Amino acid sequence: LIELRSLTRAPAVAPVFASTQVSLNGLARHAPVYLGGYRVNCHVPEHNVEMFFDTRDTGIMIHLCGGSTWEAGITSVFRRTVKPGWTVVDAGANFGWYTATLARSVEGNGKVISIEANPSTHDMLSTMVELAGWRNNRVHVTHAALGVENDGFALFSDMPERSLNNHVVTEEEAANMITHKVPQRTLDSLLGGEPKIDFI
Repeated sequence: LIELRSLTRAPAVAPVFASTQVSLNGLARHAPVYLGGYRVNCHVPEHNVEMFFDTRDTGIMIHLCGGSTWEAGITSVFRRTVKPGWTVVDAGANFGWYTATLARSVEGNGKVISIEANPSTHDMLSTMVELAGWRNNRVHVTHAALGVENDGFALFSDMPERSLNNHVVTEEEAANMITHKVPQRTLDSLLGGEPKIDFI
């Protein structure tokens, strides 16, 4: 078995886009696949999707690549609340756990608007959405940092060990951390063409 915490030291292999299926005590399991460049592909059975993570993450990646769930109580509330056909927003979508939860809930003609600022996390989110067959069909992914004005760009922190804590920072704060310059948009400007938003 792969020790998840050792994936940051695993040798790079040729990229693949589906977890390798292995047999574990007679049960079908999907083993995480290291893709190189601190990226790992894990099959997440709860949503039946391929998700992609930074191997340095010590939060959500450990849970989902280990076959567990994430924030079970909140996930349950989303599932009970969101209805088929709704238009919903996942602001700060990260690797896409709630995007996948919402995509399953809105079904048919529903829509998920998924917004993520971190460039590498946005790429991994986009890959999940693409492989699930949801892109521009059920899920619309946007690369932007949300702000109170449409004023060009924002500095967004990049803490790969705890990706859920990434946020917009000031120039003073940016002096002590890795950041990315990303487009800054208001939520209203991103949702301008939507006649109705049912859930954010």
